[in-house]
Amino acid sequence: MECIHSILDQLEQGSNLDDIRCANADLLLVYLKRSKATHNVLARDHLTNAVGTLTLNVNSFQQPTKAGLPLCLADLEKAIAELDDESANGYQLHRKRADAVTYDMLMRAVQAIRDKAICQPLDDEQAA
Repeated sequence: MECIHSILDQLEQGSNLDDIRCANADLLLVYLKRSKATHNVLARDHLTNAVGTLTLNVNSFQQPTKAGLPLCLADLEKAIAELDDESANGYQLHRKRADAVTYDMLMRAVQAIRDKAICQPLDDEQAA
């Protein structure tokens, strides 16, 4: 969770918001890719919430704004904890609401955030 705390520190120090948004988006990409191989519905729900709050922040009419960034990081932290806990069953019950959000939809949303925040291109490993 060190990466989350690092981004929170940057947020508190008033670092460049686009850099913070890009760091959030990049971290989301890492864990979205990791979650694809699992059926952990709780992790996917938290990742979906994190993508949603980051999208709201990037597209807010009132700019610059930090609104939603701490919530995004809180959901991302919950998703990471869920994915890191190998003993968790991830609440694998079939739920239409969870199944309505696909991996591809989340990946497109994060890429749209990265495009809007003018993030640096991903290296080959990150892009895979």
